[in-house]
Amino acid sequence: MNRSPDGESVWRRHEVAISDPDEAGEDISRRYDSKAWGARRTALEFLYRFSRVGSDDLSLHKTRFDGHLEGPKLAGDEVIVSWNSRGRGVLDIGGADLRVEAGTPVLHPVGRDYLFDYEDFDQNLVRLSGSLLRSVAGERHGAPVLLRFDAGHEPDPAQLHRWWRAVDAAARAAQRPHEVNALRAQDLQREVAAAFLDAFPHRVEELAPGLSAGAAGDRLRRALEFLHTNAHRSIDTEDAAREAGLSVRGVQEAFRRELNASPTAVLRGIRLERVREHLQIADPAATTVTAVAQQWGFAHLGRFAGAYAERFGESPSTTLRRASARRSVARG
Repeated sequence: MNRSPDGESVWRRHEVAISDPDEAGEDISRRYDSKAWGARRTALEFLYRFSRVGSDDLSLHKTRFDGHLEGPKLAGDEVIVSWNSRGRGVLDIGGADLRVEAGTPVLHPVGRDYLFDYEDFDQNLVRLSGSLLRSVAGERHGAPVLLRFDAGHEPDPAQLHRWWRAVDAAARAAQRPHEVNALRAQDLQREVAAAFLDAFPHRVEELAPGLSAGAAGDRLRRALEFLHTNAHRSIDTEDAAREAGLSVRGVQEAFRRELNASPTAVLRGIRLERVREHLQIADPAATTVTAVAQQWGFAHLGRFAGAYAERFGESPSTTLRRASARRSVARG
């Protein structure tokens, strides 16, 4: 969360305009913390214009792109909602395409990689940090929580209007970011986050209920949240210990005492859950079990398949086939 003296602005504005496709691809991929994206010319004269205003917790983006842009968006601890006012856009979430239509907000996949393909478009985008959303949701539930989002699900119409109003209020304030002090920024950010949680379908899971109270339980919760929100990255027990302010031995002992498992085993379980979530919506014509498993760090496929079957009572290929059957019924 952003912190500053009450009178100091915490929102920043940045703008850029680039007319070279290679430079544009490098610039925009860097802004979204991803691998290099491919940009090329179309029938229009090439132009990339980008503006961003906000903080690490909430930022509002506008992009004009006269050209073709495609590439992989790497998973991060963030939530992105975008809508186009011009042009086409497609998000590939493992064979199930999401089409970005003019004026309709689309929730991008959360917590996992995906592919996108856009051409000659004007885009508005809202980016919310995972820490902000978890903080707002945790206050509502009275305990630290995890959030699970389903990309592609329609937002609640009754609540969507409130979200639009909250985003509009933030956008108006963004016109004069130097006047947005810490208190005002916090109000705007939390209102957008609260309205988002009301409008967009999600599931709330309490983070390890029943943990010991006090500092020891708080440190373990920090370690657990770190594992959940960074499972897509190359992390280990040492990283979790550093986040929790414990030694490696200390975090190992805390996990065994409170959860009867090692941090490594807990991280493996989180990643197995993510694989299952991915396979349940994947298109077998465009996705393989091997590709999904490797995306979540499982290099030894035989051991992965055994662990998956032990945890879920079926093979990963069975999960993928069931997803295919559901897609066939939906199309029929």
